[in-house]
Amino acid sequence: LVALRSELAVARRETHKAVERLRRTEQQALGHQKELEEVAAEARAARSKDAHLAQLRNQQQVDRAEANEARARADAARARQEAADLRDRLRVEAERRRCMADHSAMAKVAATRAEVAE
Repeated sequence: LVALRSELAVARRETHKAVERLRRTEQQALGHQKELEEVAAEARAARSKDAHLAQLRNQQQVDRAEANEARARADAARARQEAADLRDRLRVEAERRRCMADHSAMAKVAATRAEVAE
């Protein structure tokens, strides 16, 4: 029983570590999200400026600026999706590890009880 308690403590520590990794990753993702929001604000300001400049430039320059903006938007959306996917994968992995640790500990306790009963 002492050994099982020790193993359960180890499993809990591992679960805690996985949860901490998930928390850090979520914080990083939030940091990335804030950076993306700042980039979006800069892009809005640039669009405002580009609207004025578009009156002064020829259509080819406007087309090039719009293509760059579309690429930046696509890159930002892709980065947001990757951050969300990473958060989801880490949550699933932490839950899986937590469940595995709980099941393992319960199985060992049941085996110990069976041995004691014999």
